[in-house]
Amino acid sequence: MFLKRKIDLFKKSLFLCLFLIMGSFAATINAAEKAKFIVTDGPFIFRNQKFIQGKKYTPQELQEKVGKAYGVGNKAKLLEIFYTDEGLVFTLDRQNYFCGLEFFMMKEDRDPIIIYDLKIQLGDTYESIQKKIKALKITYNLYEQEGSNPMIDMEFVSKKFGKVNVAIVCSQYEKQHVLLVTVLYMDIIHE
Repeated sequence: MFLKRKIDLFKKSLFLCLFLIMGSFAATINAAEKAKFIVTDGPFIFRNQKFIQGKKYTPQELQEKVGKAYGVGNKAKLLEIFYTDEGLVFTLDRQNYFCGLEFFMMKEDRDPIIIYDLKIQLGDTYESIQKKIKALKITYNLYEQEGSNPMIDMEFVSKKFGKVNVAIVCSQYEKQHVLLVTVLYMDIIHE
């Protein structure tokens, strides 16, 4: 009788532990689903397609995988492919290596973006981003010039890709909301 109660108690506690583990797992999945774009050392996923940083993609290949882009632009040493519906820009170097992303934060239905544990969401400001960065203990620089938008610039080293530069451009008016987030894998860019 005593042994039977012990076994029943053990089964109940085991079930409770399993239930708690499943609940925390579901909460983690739910949090990850809320962030539409997650930038880590793993492949970047866009429209259910994986893109590997440092791999060659021509603008045509990119558009074949995920659909027609709004446009293609030339920057000094980079090529940009625009997907305005999602507020996303793919950045390729001159040899077509995937080396960066830009996220426009001005869309009203913008889902949060997670860049190496830094969660940036609609409504974040110059000050709130600084607090988040400090909490993550990431070194960053502030750039403020009169008449231009304030910018937060971070550089850190990824185990897989080397130096990563993240630039967060904020509005120069009122609450200084985040307008644009740029991620560049500096060691991948080929001249």
